[in-house]
Amino acid sequence: MKEYLGGLALVVVIALGAFVLTRLAPVAPPVAPPVGAAGSEFSSRVTLLDGVSVGGTIMATSSTAATYTVTAAELSRAPQIINWTPNVNTTLSIGATSTLVYVPKVGDTAEIYLRNASTTLASTITLAAVDANTELQHAEATGGDVILNGTDVAKITLIHRSQFVVVFIFDEMIHN
Repeated sequence: MKEYLGGLALVVVIALGAFVLTRLAPVAPPVAPPVGAAGSEFSSRVTLLDGVSVGGTIMATSSTAATYTVTAAELSRAPQIINWTPNVNTTLSIGATSTLVYVPKVGDTAEIYLRNASTTLASTITLAAVDANTELQHAEATGGDVILNGTDVAKITLIHRSQFVVVFIFDEMIHN
């Protein structure tokens, strides 16, 4: 009986050891490269039935370039809020193809909040369209433009209007 229990204990120890040694470590989710020169992100998106999402990703980034073109890979996590600190006046170019992650089907709409995280009014962010498939619009009645001063926030509404055309509506909120 002692030999039987000793053999059984040895089999259990070997089996547990094999389980621990062969168990795969959990795979970390892929992380999209941050927008701009440096960044971090925080995500609190919850996906419900039929793909309806609540919440979103907040990205923080900075740039020292006078011009910067946002790529689709950078927006692959579809941030809802981008806190951008320009260290110089920056022209931020956005194209239709880089934003199709937000609005993949004709008729889809989405909103992104872009915050100029500069603490001074000296460094601005100016939106620019990259290609003919991008329609950039702003509110005319208020004398608006597509320039975001330091500490201000803009709501950018994306509308997938036709096959490859994306409309960007720039609505700036001024900090008091």
